[in-house]
Amino acid sequence: PSAPEMRFIMGYCASKGYPQSIMNDIPGMCRAAETKSREDVLKETKELLTLGSLKNAGRQIIYDGIRAASRDGLDGKERAAIESVAKELGVEEDTLSKIYDLVDQENSLRAGRIKLLFPDGHPCLP
Repeated sequence: PSAPEMRFIMGYCASKGYPQSIMNDIPGMCRAAETKSREDVLKETKELLTLGSLKNAGRQIIYDGIRAASRDGLDGKERAAIESVAKELGVEEDTLSKIYDLVDQENSLRAGRIKLLFPDGHPCLP
């Protein structure tokens, strides 16, 4: 992942209260994921969705994937991967489109909030 994507992933996991031991492993897990085939990623995702509270998390996984990937702009490869995972998870095209729109709206709202509250720029944001 790019630096903006990695910052998002690390911040997201930190906000969820992941222990430091997992936080330390995230960069390596992300690098390992980059080398996996789409089929392997789909297989692992489907396996995870059989566990407890993750059973109904398909849409959330897609949403979070779009949020992370959009930090530096979604490229064609990322979109294709998201769309194939969504299809495998049973997320319909119309629902996927709505999730993309939701992320776009949230990103626009965030940018507007930062601009309004910090007109000279935020010291901790690029």
